[in-house]
Amino acid sequence: MLRANHVRDAASAYHGAAAMTRRERLEAKIEKRQEWAAGRQQKAAAAFAVGDPYRGDHAFNTQPGHIPERARVIRAEDRGIEHANMAAHHESKATGLEAQLDRSVFSDDADAIEKLEQRVAEHEAQRDRMKRVNALFKKSDGAGLLALGIDIEQLRAELAAKGAYWGDKPHLPYELTNLGARIRDDRQRIKTIQERQHRSDLAEANGGVSIEGEAWVLVTFAEKPAPEILDALRVAGFRWSGGSWVGERAKLPEDITKPPTRREHDGLLHVRERPGELVRDATPRRGRRGTPRGRAIARGVGFSKRRGVLPAMD
Repeated sequence: MLRANHVRDAASAYHGAAAMTRRERLEAKIEKRQEWAAGRQQKAAAAFAVGDPYRGDHAFNTQPGHIPERARVIRAEDRGIEHANMAAHHESKATGLEAQLDRSVFSDDADAIEKLEQRVAEHEAQRDRMKRVNALFKKSDGAGLLALGIDIEQLRAELAAKGAYWGDKPHLPYELTNLGARIRDDRQRIKTIQERQHRSDLAEANGGVSIEGEAWVLVTFAEKPAPEILDALRVAGFRWSGGSWVGERAKLPEDITKPPTRREHDGLLHVRERPGELVRDATPRRGRRGTPRGRAIARGVGFSKRRGVLPAMD
């Protein structure tokens, strides 16, 4: 009973993690980094506190020879510096992830399309302004540039200081080309997200899975299916792309028409009672296949590198 409860709790945690969006996963990473930084800071403070009684003790700090207590304080300070450096490292990583969240739009965000459309509009407005500035500068229209908040004489001085290689326009062609590429990419992402959402809605309406195509098909699930379904698709040569599995209809497994989802499992997943057989681990793991030891532990059996899987434990 204890083993079954352990595996069931681990499976529940795995299901919850699988349902997280990319933004939620990054937020969880930030929180974990901040926790690690706080823990390291506490350890650093405790290590530095070892030397507090001896601060200002000139005799203790300068007396020649080996003093065991002084050596202990020095080792503690070295550990404190190591903990402080690691705390700074975790804080830096958390700051970088926060900056990434602020400027990024992920395809699985609930408002991804709205954010992308807003960014497209901003880039188009920026590109139009660049074109207008170039046109007004070419015509020497000081009044028009002044209406945009630009002094034509100051702009001429800046261009002269940059040299002939800059050209005769305030904004170079590559700036307009880069903005155009960003606009085009965002529009393509909007189209891709809309198609992906349509396929997901179609799968939900069809009872959990939709199959589109003739010789080559797109298999889309409303929810992430059970591991054996994914394994069957991989064995059949299907590949994950854009929210769907792509492969040949002739190789399509027969048991995916009504696949049991992870949420419909009994919490034990692939835990079997037959000793001597390695199975997929139901617990959260790093890596796609886990390890033989982890899979054996999930089944409640022992594992030895020399002897392999041991008989089931009571």
